[in-house]
Amino acid sequence: MVALEAHYHRIVTRLCSDGHIVPLLHVYENNIANNQSELWLIMPRYSMSLRDYLIKNIHQMHFSRTVSFALSIANSLAKLHHLEIVHRDIKSSNIMLDDNEQCYIIDFGTAKSALYNKTILGTFPLPPEIVAAYLQQHTGFVTYDGAAADIYSFGLLLYEMLPKSSYQQLDINALPNVKQLLLAQAQSKAHLQVYIDQILACLDPIPTKRPRADDLVVIFQSIPPTIEIKLCMSCEERERTVRFLPCQHKVMCEQCWQQWRTLNNTKVECIICKTIVTIHTQDNYDATFFVQPN
Repeated sequence: MVALEAHYHRIVTRLCSDGHIVPLLHVYENNIANNQSELWLIMPRYSMSLRDYLIKNIHQMHFSRTVSFALSIANSLAKLHHLEIVHRDIKSSNIMLDDNEQCYIIDFGTAKSALYNKTILGTFPLPPEIVAAYLQQHTGFVTYDGAAADIYSFGLLLYEMLPKSSYQQLDINALPNVKQLLLAQAQSKAHLQVYIDQILACLDPIPTKRPRADDLVVIFQSIPPTIEIKLCMSCEERERTVRFLPCQHKVMCEQCWQQWRTLNNTKVECIICKTIVTIHTQDNYDATFFVQPN
C-alpha cells in the first residue's frame, strides 16, 4: 500500500507542481528485522490539518476564508480528475495547512488511476453508490464513478467548513435533513446561498447530477472576495463573533470578550451603549445591531 501511495503521489506532484498537493520529497527504504523493509515517504512538515484548524477556529472563521479553502481544494481535485486520478478519501484530516493557511491534499494511499472503480474505499458517510456497490459485491463486478465519489466527499467537507457556532461534521443520521439545515443558514446570510447550493449539488444521491470539480472552481471563483469583514472593536484583528444581550450589539471576538469579562468581573458593560451584559450569544448575522425575528 505504501509503495502504491508513493507511486501515485510521485505522479501527482510531478504533473501538478503548481497545485495544492503536498509534495513528495523523498522515498526512503528502511531495513527492519527478519530481512524486511519498510518505505518512508518524506514530505514537508505542516503546522496542522484542516480538521484541527476548523475545530479551533470554526466559531470565528469568516466566510471568505471558507471560500478560499474550498477553491484551493476544488482546483486540486480538478487537476487530479483531469489526469484521471481519483483520491477516494477526501476529508479534512487529509488536508494540511501551511503557516500562511494555504491548504494541501495528502494521503494518496487510496488513490486510483482511472475514473471508474470497483474497490470499496473511503471514510463514512460514504457516497450512496459506493454503499450500493458494497451491498451488490456478491452479484459480480460493480463499478462506480470515482470522480463523482470524490465530489460527494467534497460536499461533506464543504458543510464541515461552513461557518457555525461550533465545529460539526455532517454525520450519516443528519444527511436526510441536510437541506433544512443549510436553508436555515442561508436565511441569515444571503451571500451563503451560492456556497450552500454547491453543497446540495455535491451531495446529490445521483452521481451523474453532481458537478465536476472544474465547474466548482468556476463557481467558487465567482463568489466576491470583498465581503465585508467586521473586526472586533477591541483588538481590531479578529472577526466579531460575540453578541451582547439585552442590547444585541455584536462588537467583540471571543478572545477579547473573555478578557473583558475577566477584567470587569460581575458588571460587564457593552462597549458601545454601556448596557450591562446579562448574557452573550453567537449567531450567523453580521449586523452590529440586529433584532432577530420571532
